Amino acid sequence: MRLTVLGATGPTGRLVVRRALDRGDQVTVYARRPVRLGDLTGPRLRVLPRELADRTAVRRSVEGAQAVISLLGPGRDKASIAPLAPGMQNVVDALADAGVRRLVATSTPSAGDPDDGRDLRFSLMVAGIRLAMAPAYRSIVAMADIIRSSSLDWTLVRLPLLQDGTLQGTGSGEPHHRAKVPRTEVLPTQRCTTGRGSVR
Repeated sequence: MRLTVLGATGPTGRLVVRRALDRGDQVTVYARRPVRLGDLTGPRLRVLPRELADRTAVRRSVEGAQAVISLLGPGRDKASIAPLAPGMQNVVDALADAGVRRLVATSTPSAGDPDDGRDLRFSLMVAGIRLAMAPAYRSIVAMADIIRSSSLDWTLVRLPLLQDGTLQGTGSGEPHHRAKVPRTEVLPTQRCTTGRGSVR
């Protein structure tokens, strides 16, 4: 499969790219700081070191892709938050222009959904983020709105806190109610390969 991965230089992104390469996919990584990919190399990996604001380069990165995976999201660097929503609009526009339909993007519970049930833990977590990290919260919501309003075949995977290691214990309820998820679970799976909708 031919994939383009955005936000690939974080711990989760590198894991997604490595797994994709291991199963034989052709992967294009679009990254502001590709040096953070570390030892990820190979003949099936193409790296484009560009900014999200570069509309031409974004378009070039998705041309010929069968699917695009976005792990874009606010980091610790406050200066990196502002470009995210305009950058996601560039990504959505590039996919439409290039005729690429499939977009799988990660988000967080801050990007609420009308079908969400009541969950006190997540409600409190979202309220805390909205108050303590308002710019990040607004960016997350804006990116989700841009994806949802597009005509793409999209899936929004809303993740709670990510952790290293494996899933511990059985917890209560379905897996999507957990407050923490191992990074190893954030991989293209059957539940996010078809359809147009939102999952948590």
